Amino acid sequence: MGDLIAPPAVVPFWLAGKGGDIFCVRFEPANGARSKRGLLVIPPFAEEMNKSRRMLASLARAVAQRGYPTLLLDLFGTGDSAGDLDAADVPLWLGNLASGAEHLAAQGVSTLDVVAVRSGCLLMDRSLTGVGLRPGRVVLWQPVVSGKQFMNHFLRLRLAGDLIGQESTVTMVELRAELRQSGSLEVAGYRVSQSLVQGLESRDLVQTIPLEWDSVSWMDIGAENRGNLSPGSSRAADLLATQGRAVTRRTIAGQPFWATPEIAMVPELIEASVAYLGLEVAA
Repeated sequence: MGDLIAPPAVVPFWLAGKGGDIFCVRFEPANGARSKRGLLVIPPFAEEMNKSRRMLASLARAVAQRGYPTLLLDLFGTGDSAGDLDAADVPLWLGNLASGAEHLAAQGVSTLDVVAVRSGCLLMDRSLTGVGLRPGRVVLWQPVVSGKQFMNHFLRLRLAGDLIGQESTVTMVELRAELRQSGSLEVAGYRVSQSLVQGLESRDLVQTIPLEWDSVSWMDIGAENRGNLSPGSSRAADLLATQGRAVTRRTIAGQPFWATPEIAMVPELIEASVAYLGLEVAA
């Protein structure tokens, strides 16, 4: 795209969705300079989303500043969107993301790139290109490989909270029985439904990303910069590659911004993502 253009416009708006309006922010290239490519960002889950907001906004600015419209959204029941989290489920969230992609198509985007963060990587779906968009490149930030393992870890936060609060401790089996019986459960300040838990647990990264998305960059955060991923991440990346995808792998030095007590930034992760998407990194 050449030299950087003027700072992007930040356009907040509401997008009609099944169940209620979805709060969105579009980062719009200035002076009408725009590409036919656009970026959709798929956020992570629960408190990880709140911890990631600054990183995602910085990414959106960096991409839009180079002429590419970028869309951030709060899924139904999260952030500033309508609804309560315990009324959300995976099909509803997939519909939210498809609506976001359709909005970008209405803005003139014809090729859709995606940056997905943590559990957001489990929400890739064919419906993203169901409005005639061409699949572009996918960047995965510290992706969750197994929805079942992720939700087990999330539910353990409830067990840890009970222990800290000196309440009577329960086992995971008992906790899941409570979830089935009541239909929802509060975990670390978030009330989740049985439907949402089951839906996320059914998602597996390797099986979730549609084959049409054949250019994937897997980016993990670690103590140092290196080309290789951890053994677990490497196995999943290998499986994506065996499906005929071009998969690049990189570990970038930085803090796990989605889980740090204070808001943390990893500027090199943003720069690496911009570079993979084919945009010029600022000097």
